[in-house]
Amino acid sequence: MKIANWNLSAVNRDIIKSLDFILVQEPDIISLQEVTEEGLAYLKTKDYDLVHELESHSAGEIHTYLVLMTKYKIKSTGSFKFYNKPIKSWWRKSKWIDKHWGTSDVQKYLYIDIESPLGIKRIYNIHLTWEVGPRIRMEQLDNFLDKAKLEGDEIICGDFNTISSPLYNVFAALPFCYKKEDFSINESKEVEKRFKPLGFKNPYKGHSSWSLIIRVKAQLDYILIPERIQIKRQSDYKANYGSDHKPQVIELH
Repeated sequence: MKIANWNLSAVNRDIIKSLDFILVQEPDIISLQEVTEEGLAYLKTKDYDLVHELESHSAGEIHTYLVLMTKYKIKSTGSFKFYNKPIKSWWRKSKWIDKHWGTSDVQKYLYIDIESPLGIKRIYNIHLTWEVGPRIRMEQLDNFLDKAKLEGDEIICGDFNTISSPLYNVFAALPFCYKKEDFSINESKEVEKRFKPLGFKNPYKGHSSWSLIIRVKAQLDYILIPERIQIKRQSDYKANYGSDHKPQVIELH
């Protein structure tokens, strides 16, 4: 089973080239965030079963989608809201941001139920909010876990936006309205604290998947798998292919 996960970036000018790059890897499952309408139309022409959901920040003029694609038989699919609160940040007070992205923050997750050779029954795709502090992101993650009620036969993919960098916090604190407690939260450790007791492991632990700020190394993106599943091969791409995130491709057996 080969799985790809990638935030393509809503402002990716090479969206078709980026999609071709991930498609040529021939994954059995593809999880994507920030897929533009152009990208979605292109993906619908490919030989995959595809489901999609309009993303939370798409209240403005820019519309992006969560996408799940698979070569396996889809038994059922669904999406649920797990967070619905207005974003409070200087970033979102910008008239340009409000026009293009909207100011509400309705977080959703998308899932597919499949028949797979490894006994995996469900694939999740989630996208946590970037322009908030760690405290709110962990609240969003807790809400997802409360809704999902994981049983150990799932794979959780997505962009968690967990930066866990003191240097980044210095720059993000003011525009994203950090509270005092935000500075003491190590998001990477908090993610592990939540998923490890549930029987999931993080193959990309210690790998940076963000390329926007060179000096900040952060795992924003995740493919969380059950402990029982073995890793045959995993990518560690250095390039971002038009996005500000690096693609993840992992092969399991």
